[in-house]
Amino acid sequence: MSTITLSKDDARTLQTAAYGVVTLLAAADPGVIASTKASVAAAQALRTATGLVGHALNDKPKPNLKAGTLEGVAQLVFPALTASVRLLERKAPVEAENFRRTIATAVAAAAQTRSGRPHPATAELIREIDSALGN
Repeated sequence: MSTITLSKDDARTLQTAAYGVVTLLAAADPGVIASTKASVAAAQALRTATGLVGHALNDKPKPNLKAGTLEGVAQLVFPALTASVRLLERKAPVEAENFRRTIATAVAAAAQTRSGRPHPATAELIREIDSALGN
């Protein structure tokens, strides 16, 4: 059985994509993650990922996503999402699905609002995230 490994750059790309999604959702509508519970749940979804994805997401250090604006963060995150899926589909297709599920779980947790409905800007951002993941 061969062992699949990721370079440090590959792991950073996965981290940028995963942690960036949560950062994007927070920046798009500050009310989305106004609740500490939603923020903690989203981070927990990333920390509890399993397999190769879990190993990459829990590697240190975490990416710096302070790009100043929502657009700046998006310019970092969306290419990283697409690159992550392509990389994992090429190296370990099962892990590509694991990555998609992990991101979906984090997005669902992060998008929780007190009203139970995401802000329209958040809903559009979630559609864009799904598209970048190839869903």
